Amino acid sequence: MALAAVTLPLTLTACGDLPVDTTASVPAGSTQHVISVNLTSVDKVIHAFGTDGAKVAGANHLTGDGTDSDGSKVQVEYLALVDYVKGSGSFDGIVTFTFADSSTITARTNPGVTVATASATSFDSPIVVVGGTGAFLNVAGSGRFTGTRTTELGGAVQSQYTLSITTT
Repeated sequence: MALAAVTLPLTLTACGDLPVDTTASVPAGSTQHVISVNLTSVDKVIHAFGTDGAKVAGANHLTGDGTDSDGSKVQVEYLALVDYVKGSGSFDGIVTFTFADSSTITARTNPGVTVATASATSFDSPIVVVGGTGAFLNVAGSGRFTGTRTTELGGAVQSQYTLSITTT
């Protein structure tokens, strides 16, 4: 099955709930999910390098209870790999969304970009759906992950996942 390209606008905020942009185009036959969640680190393994420890690489396991654009609850688990210099750099990982009926969608965040400033770190990455269970057994799709963290690496990340999916 061929999927059409999805273009989604990027919106980042430093604090509060991430806004939901309802103007994104959704390919015909697709369903859009916009999942907002405050992810917190439940485990991490981070290694610092160099005399000043400015370069870090490692893994971060984040989880959170989110809300889909229709108001339903979604559990989110994100397994992230990071490679940063002074807080900025690249990341990728696997994110699984578990819906109220226990159906899941699992997606990969493709190499994303992290930009750190004095007050916050922002995240932006395309995502590609890799599979699902239950109601999403034959799911396909793509979208975008955006987020903001106002604390150190391993701190909470206010996140938004925008997915356009199809099921067969």
